[in-house]
Amino acid sequence: MQNMDEYTLKTKANLEERFGMDTDGIYHAHQPIYGYRTTKGSTSCIVRYMITNSILNAINSYNFNSFIDIGGAEGYTANLVRELFKVQVKSTDLSENACKMAKAIFNIDAIPTDIHNLPFNDNEFDIVLCSETLEHLTDYKRAVTELLRITKKVLIITVPHETEKKVAQKY
Repeated sequence: MQNMDEYTLKTKANLEERFGMDTDGIYHAHQPIYGYRTTKGSTSCIVRYMITNSILNAINSYNFNSFIDIGGAEGYTANLVRELFKVQVKSTDLSENACKMAKAIFNIDAIPTDIHNLPFNDNEFDIVLCSETLEHLTDYKRAVTELLRITKKVLIITVPHETEKKVAQKY
């Protein structure tokens, strides 16, 4: 990864810990990879389900062959898109551990990268998703420019309905 600002480096360190193995040896997921009624996952799984359902409904009306989830954590959404739409998928995350989990859990080609410097060609992906990520960045305008650059057809961005203070408490 190219040079990152101090905030991004701090966020990366927090994410590496978050996506690492817990002390009891059980992986505690960020996304609902174990289902929605489990103690081994995020406490906000139902909210994540509603967001994911809205994303899947939105892309259902498009004809596409390639999809990437930028900030895709363990690859949950990329896996759903691959299974439901039978297209090529990739995922990225700032966390190397998240990318390792995407490969281990879903066999998703996941690339650890900074959203400010995406290592992809112009117009490389038919659909680009960036869900619940922009609010954690220092330069969202640069990130959106990068997202638009790699998008061939459709860019989907979601952000939380929470206050900046609440978002900041999560990291």
